[in-house]
Amino acid sequence: MSAYLFFEGTLPVPKPGRSIRPSPSGRPARLLPMENSEECDLFFGELFDLAGLPRGAYRPGFLQRRLSACLRFLQVPDVAQGVARLRAQPQARSQILGAVLLGVTDFYRDEEVFAQAEGHFRQSWLPAREKIRVWSAACSDGQELYTVASVLDDLGILPEAELLGTDIRAEAIGRAQTGRYRPEELDRLPEAVRGKHFRTDRTGGWVQERLRQGIQWKQANLFSGAEAGPWHLILWRNMAIYLEREAAYPVWQSLVAELKPGGYLLVGKADYPPPGLGLARVASCLYQKQGGARR
Repeated sequence: MSAYLFFEGTLPVPKPGRSIRPSPSGRPARLLPMENSEECDLFFGELFDLAGLPRGAYRPGFLQRRLSACLRFLQVPDVAQGVARLRAQPQARSQILGAVLLGVTDFYRDEEVFAQAEGHFRQSWLPAREKIRVWSAACSDGQELYTVASVLDDLGILPEAELLGTDIRAEAIGRAQTGRYRPEELDRLPEAVRGKHFRTDRTGGWVQERLRQGIQWKQANLFSGAEAGPWHLILWRNMAIYLEREAAYPVWQSLVAELKPGGYLLVGKADYPPPGLGLARVASCLYQKQGGARR
């Protein structure tokens, strides 16, 4: 999952052959004070408008820390020229958006959470003998959805399951589709899981084909609406904490609406669904939609 973290490192460097011209002055972009919220609103408002994201959805403190780095990457001295560059260069716009909304995820992230969740899935899904539908919203590079796929495989119900991962970043979806990951990204995997569900070599590993073939990946904007349910499980982890409450609430609503009664919502450790949505907490980070709730 997937999760959006506002990147604190260096923004991506343009690839050879696609270098961005330096600013006319030849000087680097000036550092901007964090309290300059008007310039921050102007720059990120334009970026989000071009990407189809709502203005004001993300908490400003995270964005303010990234403004100077974005201007340096665009090689412009001020916000006005930065906005012009965003409009003129879709490739640079995509790179900045991908860095600012960097997805942080991992295989078996919060391993005890998945261990507890597996017990509930076993109890609920095995007796039902129905097609299990799972959606990972803002799935990043796909590690957490592949984790769920491995759990379903262990339960013996993966072949009949339907799994979907969505993210607004095309680069993230493309990487998830490959199912290939670096050695350090496999470090959290228990040895038994790695041996059963992955093929590895010195350069990293690939998710086994039986896990990959049951998953669909799709570029989609979560703010435009939820994927049509009913879903037995929805993962939305560690993104809500970066959103303003007013922006997060309709997303929570749309996710719960697409859960089937008795279905599960798996969230991050710092995520807390708002009250009044018909959810009951049944384990760490795991909420279940009450049977009387409507879709």
